[in-house]
Amino acid sequence: MNNLLAANPYQVTLPSQIKPLFNQSANFGYTIIGNIITLLLFLAIFFAFGFILFGGFKWIISQGDPKNIEQARNTIFYAAIGLGVAALSVLLVNILAYFFNVSLLGCFINCS
Repeated sequence: MNNLLAANPYQVTLPSQIKPLFNQSANFGYTIIGNIITLLLFLAIFFAFGFILFGGFKWIISQGDPKNIEQARNTIFYAAIGLGVAALSVLLVNILAYFFNVSLLGCFINCS
């Protein structure tokens, strides 16, 4: 990205002092986005496992009541669904980043 396109047919060349600054700012933005996505993924994993444990605890203390067992089973089921959605969203973000040639979450796909 050495040239910025202006009105045709002229091209404006970036001064050498601006080129490194431009590349650093782009990488800094990708780093922030990647860190936010990683943080959200860890929060989703943390809460999903917390709800799975909570559902298991509810199941244990249900004392055979079918209504309480069903609530506990739904808690565990929806926590697992949420964990799957979080994993699929990270996969989707990584696939889109690969197609746009951007490194957001590290090297999960085509690490050459």
